[in-house]
Amino acid sequence: MDKTASAGGGEAPAAIGFYLAPEFSMLAFSSALEPLRVANLISGRELFRWRVFSRDGKPVEASNGMAVLAEGSIADSPRLSTLFVCASHEPLATLDRATGAWFRRLAVAGTTLGALDTGAWLLARAGLLNGYRATVHWEWRDAFAEDFPAVDCRTSLFENDRSRLTCAGGTAALDMMLHLIGLRFGHSLAVDISEQFIHERIRPAEDAQRMALGHRLGVTDPKLEAVIA
Repeated sequence: MDKTASAGGGEAPAAIGFYLAPEFSMLAFSSALEPLRVANLISGRELFRWRVFSRDGKPVEASNGMAVLAEGSIADSPRLSTLFVCASHEPLATLDRATGAWFRRLAVAGTTLGALDTGAWLLARAGLLNGYRATVHWEWRDAFAEDFPAVDCRTSLFENDRSRLTCAGGTAALDMMLHLIGLRFGHSLAVDISEQFIHERIRPAEDAQRMALGHRLGVTDPKLEAVIA
């Protein structure tokens, strides 16, 4: 989310792209996209524009069976401030050289690269996360760390490391986007967006991905929770 967006209203809106891999997570995608829409609505200005991309420009089916229309393909050369790669189950099943090369071209052009859920796998396989902090969904974390030792893999909700943005997926995408919007346009706007989504607090990056043991077991007594742990 870079300098092309300005609260002053005199600059062009930030151009955000979403690359959807087959069986992508609809929840993560929506949680990343909707804050942009509401930011425009609340501010009364077009702070963000967005486009959806797929490998061939055709609609992409999410893991829930719903299809999303794409507005472009990897044959395009879009001018984007940020591209988010959205994946979920079997993220590498459809990754090929052409897609990886497209990601690399965008990076060379100065596009910030982001990933939702297991989208980090696609960026890492393309060599675009080496030397960066990154996070993935907790189910995939150990395998990711083993496959990509050059990536500083964390257990956080999201990571913002220079020109790379990654999040664990699910509602963590909402917290990441609120964090980024807050950095650029101020905490007040981020709070207003959060309240629109009945999201009672903006979680920091270091919050745990998984529910605390006591909550998982329905235990409210701290002493009993300590014994169980």
